[in-house]
Amino acid sequence: MELTYAPARADERSYHVDSGKVARVLGFRARRTVRDAIEEVVQANLRGEWTDPHASQHHNIRHMAGQLAAAGN
Repeated sequence: MELTYAPARADERSYHVDSGKVARVLGFRARRTVRDAIEEVVQANLRGEWTDPHASQHHNIRHMAGQLAAAGN
């Protein structure tokens, strides 16, 4: 795998996320870390699970629109 470096974008936002409220209100606790999730994505990529990055299943809005169309809505 090769990393590609590009010039910075005009809008380089950075957010500090606090998930305390979701834990307090909903009782949600993550079962895995960000590192775990990244490793899962890397391993799936290495296994060749994503042959077409433009396929609708990888894009929420397109995927949901396709599901609605298939259901006749």
